[in-house]
Formats: sequence, structure tokens, C-alpha cells
Amino acid sequence: MIKIRIFVSSPGDVTMERVCAERIIERLKLEYSGRVIIEPFFWEHEPMRATASFNDPENIPLTADFNVVICILWSRLGTMLSKKFRRPNGEQYPSGTAFEIETAVNSYLERQSPDILVYRRTQEVAMPVNDPVESAKRGRQLSALNDFIQRWFFDEDASFKAAINEYRALGQFEAKLEKPLRALIHGYIAKNPADSPVVMPAPSYHGENPFRGLQAYDFEDAKIFFGRSQAIEDVLTTMRNQAAAGRAFTLVHGASGSGKSSLLRAGVIPTMTHLSCVVEGVACWGVATLTPGSTNDSLLEALAAALQGARSLPTLRRDTGDVKALALRLEQNPEGMVPSINSALVLTAQEVQSREALPDLPPTKLVLLVDQIEQIFSDDRRFPREQRKAFAAALNVLARSGIVWVVATTRSDQLGRLTDDLPELAELSQGGQYALLAPTEADMDLMIRMPARAAGVAFEEDPVTGVRLESRLLAEARHAPDGLPLLSFVLRELYARRELVGGVPTMTHACLDELGGLEGAVKSRAEEIYAHYLKNHPAVQNPLKHLARTLVTLGRDKDEPALRRITPLAIFTGAKAELGDLIAALVEGRLLTKTAGVDKQPVIFVTHEALFRKWKDLADAIALNRTFLVLRSRAATSAMDWLERKRARDFLWDRGARLKEAQELLADLDDLDSVEQAFVKASVASAQRRRTQRFIWAAATVAVLGTGAALAMRHLQSVDQTLTDNLAKLSEKEDLKKQLDLAVAALTERAWPKLATPSSGQEQIPEDEEFSEDEEDGNFPSSPTANFPALDVLEISRRLQKLDPDYPRAFAAEVLARIYDDSGLMNKEKQQAEIQRLFGEWSRHGLPKNEVLDLEAQWQWKNGNQATAITTWTSYLRTPGLEDEIKRRLLDRISSYYVEKEMWTEVENIINTSWAWEDHVLAKIRRAKARLRLFKLDLAEKDFEEAKLAAPDLPEVLELGPPLARLLTHRKALATASENLSDSRGKSVPELWLARARILLTAEQYPEALSDLDMANKLTNGRSTAIDFIRVASLIRGGRSVPAGSKIISLKSFYFNSQQWEEWMARSWTNLMNQFIADKVLMADANNAAVLLQRSSGWFQFAQGNLGLADAEAALKIEPDNHLAHYWRAKHLLRLGRFEDALKEATAMQALKTKYIDHIEIKAEAEFGLGQAEAAVRTITEIVQRLPRPYYHELRARYLRKLGKEAEAELDDQAAMKLRN
Repeated sequence: MIKIRIFVSSPGDVTMERVCAERIIERLKLEYSGRVIIEPFFWEHEPMRATASFNDPENIPLTADFNVVICILWSRLGTMLSKKFRRPNGEQYPSGTAFEIETAVNSYLERQSPDILVYRRTQEVAMPVNDPVESAKRGRQLSALNDFIQRWFFDEDASFKAAINEYRALGQFEAKLEKPLRALIHGYIAKNPADSPVVMPAPSYHGENPFRGLQAYDFEDAKIFFGRSQAIEDVLTTMRNQAAAGRAFTLVHGASGSGKSSLLRAGVIPTMTHLSCVVEGVACWGVATLTPGSTNDSLLEALAAALQGARSLPTLRRDTGDVKALALRLEQNPEGMVPSINSALVLTAQEVQSREALPDLPPTKLVLLVDQIEQIFSDDRRFPREQRKAFAAALNVLARSGIVWVVATTRSDQLGRLTDDLPELAELSQGGQYALLAPTEADMDLMIRMPARAAGVAFEEDPVTGVRLESRLLAEARHAPDGLPLLSFVLRELYARRELVGGVPTMTHACLDELGGLEGAVKSRAEEIYAHYLKNHPAVQNPLKHLARTLVTLGRDKDEPALRRITPLAIFTGAKAELGDLIAALVEGRLLTKTAGVDKQPVIFVTHEALFRKWKDLADAIALNRTFLVLRSRAATSAMDWLERKRARDFLWDRGARLKEAQELLADLDDLDSVEQAFVKASVASAQRRRTQRFIWAAATVAVLGTGAALAMRHLQSVDQTLTDNLAKLSEKEDLKKQLDLAVAALTERAWPKLATPSSGQEQIPEDEEFSEDEEDGNFPSSPTANFPALDVLEISRRLQKLDPDYPRAFAAEVLARIYDDSGLMNKEKQQAEIQRLFGEWSRHGLPKNEVLDLEAQWQWKNGNQATAITTWTSYLRTPGLEDEIKRRLLDRISSYYVEKEMWTEVENIINTSWAWEDHVLAKIRRAKARLRLFKLDLAEKDFEEAKLAAPDLPEVLELGPPLARLLTHRKALATASENLSDSRGKSVPELWLARARILLTAEQYPEALSDLDMANKLTNGRSTAIDFIRVASLIRGGRSVPAGSKIISLKSFYFNSQQWEEWMARSWTNLMNQFIADKVLMADANNAAVLLQRSSGWFQFAQGNLGLADAEAALKIEPDNHLAHYWRAKHLLRLGRFEDALKEATAMQALKTKYIDHIEIKAEAEFGLGQAEAAVRTITEIVQRLPRPYYHELRARYLRKLGKEAEAELDDQAAMKLRN
């Protein structure tokens, strides 16, 4: 097969062109795979030999050895090359780029190879006005480049003439490079047709579908995101300029459907984080993302979660606490968060440095993407103005910190509102706003062809007209409003319905016709789903009305465009329960998106707002309900103000036009959330009270005047009856049922905070609609039982039982309230008796017998009988026909108990056999943890990856990731170690047994590790103290007793938790292996004093004083005047508390009269150990004066503190710190 090697040559001022060239070459590799082998060479991907500098011959390949050389130039020629490089005439090459081009040219003149493509950017070169030195430097570089180009490409006497392809922008460069490069490849194939058979390229993409439909492309889709090269460069340039101006905030705006999110997520950010050269001075990036409307968290909580995300700064949690704590700090003191973020970035850089074995710490920054920032205006109740201002203030601080780059996207029609409402962002984005236009025809062509090619799918050619399907799609998309989202949706559908044509998966014209073409695809898909739903649910009334009210939110004016609304899936109950099937079908059709919201409960929203425009029936429903949607938006804002003012009557809609609007909304309470419902009801009731009071005053006036009193009283009675009738419409019984549900939910949340019944995701406000005469100005009294939710449940359940004695749930709630009543109003004995009485009456109230098991288990758990409660819940779980939601709650509790008790087999079994929700994240992560502990790594990894995909920022997911990754690495290392031991030669090498033992110890597989250690011990005839040391440590960690006769006396340092043990193993293993090597040397040569002292120093590190002392004394017998032997003997004596012997050893060291003065240190330590602190201070002062080192200052500080001289000790601490710095 033909091999084509391509060299890309350029100085460092065209990094984006290099990225673009890499993408083009990768596309061509994919297109011609199976026919030719294309091997590109990029400096940034090649390891440089440590023995040579960047411009030494060892590190520079000859361009003459390549088939194609691509040279890209703009403003620089590069730095002077090493003197080792000389032209044939003896001159030195001016730069590496010049060397590469001239070498290629000379080779071409000699043998017509390699082919050379030269490109020159014609954009003006900016010169720094305020830096004359840098300006002069750039001027010299530009002049040198111009001279070089003139000499080689334009001089009349030049022996080589080549056309320079000029371009001004990256988009032009992409077009000008791909076409000639493709032509060159065709030329190579034409010369060698036998070596390049025509085959269908092997797919490089193996996912579900390479087209994202109405969903945005994300970070992991970067390899199938094509087109938009110019937009990527423009945005990156804007971001660089903003950062240089000290306000690293860029705002990308464009029409709905222009591809803003995809551009940032799959284009800009992967490009800037892909190579260290894209942004000068930054080698490593953390990436944080948030979409304000995607969860029900507050804006600052969403920002905090993004900052602590797995791809951003997971270590930030150590310094700032959980998400809520970080959000509070961002609100109160955003400037104070910058040092914490910087520290987390340093930790990230250290991890990268360690993982990639870098010599220096890589410069690291964070890029924060705020996608669809206009969503902060979608709901004034969720995101009130004060919250928006705090969010903008936090972004302002981050963008001006110098360590965070912020980029946001917004719809163009919301740009004015964003900058008007938040002037901080308007100022911050000055010079940093980028308008994203519709993609060019060339961009769209790449968007259509390249993902299909990556997936190995062809486009059909019409046999009659000869029109190819991709050409037809391109023509339709160019002229269609919403062309980009419609194109992506159609391509996704075409790919899903691909057919085999001539053995090749192919997208066909017939399928496109069936979909209704580009314009009709979304409409026909929606109508197909809706028609199927109506067929199966003929009795449902006005489903599109409810759908419009559920999925759409409007601004406070009728003319504002429809925006997507985040809706909790839990609201589809009661009157909306039958809509659940329609929602599920639209989610399956990817017209709606389902994801995890607040508390990880599912929420839904429209995948793309093009659905509002293209599905005519839904568009009509939105138009018909526009008045309601506007009123609801206004009511949400006013309700929030009302709550913030403690429900003051002045903020109600209880008069004039506002009252009429409240009365209109009263008829549609089911389409309002609980806060809005409470506000509307309070407004109507307040107006009715005002009307009653006016009639009372009128009646009193008539009575005083002495006429018409009876008439006035009759009128007053009529008004009272009207008030009673109107309040009856509010249905006290139904309200009490709603209040009971809320109170039970609050009680459950208090009792089981991690296992609470999922809420609707909306703020729940206790409704108090019984207005008393003594209420003043509409201020509602707070519940006196707020601190005891069980009493709330008890009170509401009793009131409800009076109104409806046959309502069984009220009785069940009373039982629950008695179980969790912690008010102290009833002693424990009476509480126990009352609960037993209620259990006895259970069946009389028509409640299922098996449900009492749940409450009995809760009572058992409350009384501390957890094991009994688990048994009871397990029995309840076996009840036939149990609802999935109840199963989930029970399994949640049971599995969490087993996790806490580390009963991993039980955890796996119960989730395997009974878990009610297959996609429940908590189930997957708990089972993954169990399988990890059971060492079922493949299954654990599968569960973990599924959980990570569903909820990447869930704390449990973040917590499990590192240990799983470590064990997977250990497994791979274990396989290698076992392979090394597979032959007879390997089995006789103790080091190989030790190597595998280390891996097993790190994975906490102590029995297996001890077996390997025993084998190593056997091979060394039991004479290695190092192996004995490791064995004792392992026995202690594995919870086993240490055998008598062990040389190892004390190992207190090994009582670590698992993480500390692993860190200790990683840190100390090299030293332990040095000890083992010393053992082996001494087995052959017991009189080697140097090795004895090496091993003695090692035992000092591991706190093995007796072993170290024995080695030092053995060395002294061999070499009595060895100063190092005396020193280590003294150090071990000090460690063992034998201070008098250490003092004698110091005298012996002094008598040797060597150049060393460490006997003074030994003497001082011995004196201090004997309680002679003042003498120790005098002794150590002698060495401090002669050799001022930090360690000696710290010793003297310790002695001075013993004497109570804190001020003098502080001076020594400062001196030590100064010397260390």
C-alpha cells in the first residue's frame, strides 16, 4: 500500500493554521483509508530528545525524506538555527523554517521530490505601540521573512519558482489547502494504481449516530464536528484579545439555530485545549460548563457545581466545601474565591506534571462556558434580579482574575435585554461580542459529508437525474430558515433509516421524500408521534394546550419570542398523567430532552426551539395560549416579590386590571406551580375581603342614618354568602389534601434527607387560605409547628379526617406523624402505645395490609433496630404490584444500609434482582462500588461509565472515579507482572514476586500479596529484613496478627486509611526496594560497610531503630573510624531514647577530628532528650553560627519553646523560612 508522508513547516505565529491542517489531513486519512497510508508530521506531537536542544540536528528531521511539505508563513521566519546547520556555501541558516523549506527545495531540484505547498497569510501584522522593543523585534522578523520569500520565490535568478497561495482568513486557508492536497494524493494513486485498490473507507466513528439532530454537539463530539474553522479562529482571537485587555469575557451571539452551543462545545474549547500552542503561555486547561436553565439550582449553585466538575477543578471541593457552601462564598465574597481557584489549578497542573513526567509545572488556566445565558431571564421567580446581579458579579470577578477565561452564548434577540439588565456584563463584553452568522456553503458541505464518511455511510445518487443526496440537502439547507437545526435533524433521521445499497450503508432520496424534505422533517416527525398518541388516548382533552403551557415560557410582553421551559417530569400526575406517554414518545424521538435536574430528579425541555416554529399544531397552541403564558410570566415575577416581602397585601393582585388577570388565572390553577397558585388565590381572597369590608361600612352608615338597616343586613348576608360560595370553589378538602402531600414530603425530607420522595422541582409553599379577621395588611402568620413537621402532618390529617372520614391517606399520614413526632408533647411510652393502637386500626381504614410493613420498618429504624427494619422492608419489597416509585425508595434505603455496613455482596444482589429504575444513577454507582470491592472490575467500570454519562458531576460519581481508575491500572499492571512470572526463569527472581506483591498491596488484596511475599522470602532464604518489613505492614493492613520472632518491632505508621496506605506505598516502595537490594548484596558480602550504612539510613526513615542500630554497629566493627557509621549509630540511639549513649557517641565522633560538624547536632539532641534544654540551645547555637541552615534554626526554635522563649523561637522560625525561600 502507498505511504504518503506529509511535513507541516511553520514558525509559531500560525498555530490555528496548523490545527486546521491537522484536521484536513485527518479527514483525508479517513477518506483514503484502505487505499493509502497518510503519515503527517507535526512538531507539537513529536517527543524532543532530552540530549539535544530544539534546534539541534538530533531533533530536526530532513524534509527531503517526506513526500509532501506544507509551509505556512505570516509574520515571522523564526529564530536562528544552531551553528551545526550550514548551507552548502557555509552560511548559517536563519531559522528552522528556512532550513526545512530550503532542504525541501534543494531535494526537489535534484529529484523532483517532495511536492511543496507554500501559503502566506496576508492579514496585517499588529505592532505593539507601547512596547518599542517588541515592536522592533517583530519588525525585524517580518523583514527577514519578506527577504526570504523574495529570494526564494520571486527573484529573477532564483532556480526554483513556486506559487505562493495567499489567504487572509482561516476559512480561505482551509479551502486552498484541501483541494491541492487531495490532488497530490490522487496523483500518487494514479502512479501506483495496483498499490491502492478502491475500497470503502473503514469507519472511524462507532457511536450510535454521527448527527446530533436538534441537540447540540458536545465536547466528546469534537471528532465529528466539521466546518466552522473560520468561526473557531475568530472566537479564539476575540478570547485572546479580551484576556490581553484584562477582561477575559467573550459573548457569542446569534440567531436561534445558528449553532452557538455546538461551536463552543465541539469546536472552540476542544481546539484551545487540544494543543498547548493554541493559546500562548497556557499548556493545560480545566473546562467548566453550565447552562442556567438545565437544572433547578440557583445560578450561583449551578456556577459552583460547574467549577467543581470533573473536567474543571474537582479538587476545589477540598478548600471550598460542597456546592452550596461554594455558592454562598461566591455570593458573599467572589474576590475571595480567586486564591482557592488558583490553588486548585496548581493541583491540577501538578497532577498533569506527574502523569506526563514533565520537567516543569505546566501553566494552567480554566475556561468557563456559560451556555444559553439568556435562560436567566426565562423565569423571574427562579432567577430574580438580585440573583442575576450576584451571578454577573461572580462572572465579572472570574473574568478579571487572570486565571479564568469566560465565554458565554446567547440568542441575538436577547442580547439587548442581557446588556440592559446586567450592565456589568455589558461593560465586561466590550470588544468581546462575536456575532455568529449562518454557516457558509463550504461549511455546510463539510457538516453533511464528513460525519457520514466517519461513520462509513454513503449518500445515494439519483439514477435518473444524477443528483446526489448530499447536493440536494445542501441546496435545501442554504435557503431554509432554521437551515442548520433542520439539516442536522434530517441527517440524523436519514442515518437512522439507512439502507444497504450494493453492500454499503446508504442514505437515500426515498427516505428524504418520506420525511417531507428538509422543511417538513421536524413537522412530520412530530405529527407522526402526536397522531400515534391520539390514537391510543382518544379521551384526552386538549393535549397540545397542556403541552404548550408545559414546554413554553414567554416574557412579560406578548411580542417576545417563545423560550424553552425546564419542566420537572414529576408534574405529569393527576390531570396531566396521560400526557406522560406523549412526553416519553417525544423524548424518544429526540424532539424533547430528558436529563437530571435538581436533586438529580428528571426534567424535560424542548431540544431545540425550532420545534415551536416548525410544528404548526404546537405553534397554533402557543398562539392560542399566549395570553395565559404572558400572564403566568407576570404572575411568577409578582409572586416572587410577594414572597420576598413576607406576603404583604400591598404586593397582591387584588384590585383593578390586576385582579381581573388573577381571576383569569384562577381558572387555570393546574397550569401554575405552587407558588403562583398561592399568590393567585391570596389575591382573589384579599379582593373579596376588601369588598366585604366595604359593604360592612356601608351597612353601618345606613344604620347610623336610621334607614334601611334591614336591607343593609340582607345585602351583607348576600355578600357573605357570595364570599362563602367563592371560597368553596377553592375546595377546602382538595387544598387540605395538597397541604397534606406537602407536609408529608417535608416530614419525609426531614427524616430521610437523602431518600426523600422526589418533588416536582418547584418551590413548595405551604398554603394557608383560611384568612382570620385579625390578620393585618395581608401578613400571613407562620406555622407555629415549623420546627416540628410531624405536628403539621398530624394537624392537617385530623382536619382532613373530619371532612372526609373515608380518606385513608389521612389516617396513614397520622401514623407517620406519630412515628416522627419529636416535639416532646407525648412521652415515649405513650407514643409507643399510640402507634401500636394505630397499627391495630390499620385494616379498618381500608388500607392494604402490606403497607403497614413500611411504617413498622420506619418505627423500628427510628428506635435503632436497623437490621430488623431492613428485614421488614425486604418483606414489604416482595409485595406484588408495588409501584416503581415505592420500590425505588425501599431499595434506596436497603442498599444504602448495606453500603454503610460494607456488605458488598448484598448490595450487588439486591440491585441486580430488584432495582425498579434501570437508569437510576444511584443504583448504578452503588452497584459499581460493590463490584469494585468484589473486584469485578469490568462490571464496575460498565456501571460507572453509565452513571457518569447520566450525571458526570454527581459527588458519588466523582468520588468513585479515582479508585476505579487506580484499580483498572493495577489490573493491567498485575497482568504484566503475572506474565513476567509465567516462565521458570521469572519465577526464580524475587524482585518479580515483589513487583507483583506491590500491585496487590495497593489494590488491598492482602492474602494474594502475602503469598507472593512468602515466595520472595523463600527465594532469599528468609534473610531479607526488607521483605519482613513489607510482610508485617501487610499483615497489619490486612487485619492479621504479626507472628512471634519478627524483627520488626513497631509499625504505628501503618495504621492508615486506604488512601493513605496507597500514598505510602507509592512514596516508599523505591526506598524499600533499595533496602531489598542492600539485603541481596549483604547476603553475598556481609562485610560491605557502605551497604550496611545505606541500609541503616533506610531503616531510620521507616522508624526501625533496632534494625538500623544493628547495621550501624556491624559497619563500625568493620571500619571503626567510619564517621558515617558513628553518625547513624547516634541517630538510631536518639530515636530509641538512649540519650546518654548518643551523647557518648557524639564525643567519639568529635575525637575522630574529621571535617564534619554533625556531632554538634547529635550532642544538642542528646542534651535536649536528657532535659537539658539550655545546654542544647548553647550547643546548637555553635553550629548555627558556623553553618546557618533551616533545619538547625528549627531545632533551636524547638529548644527555645521548651524554655518558654516564644519570641526568640519565632525569630528562628522566620530565619528558617527565609533560608528555605
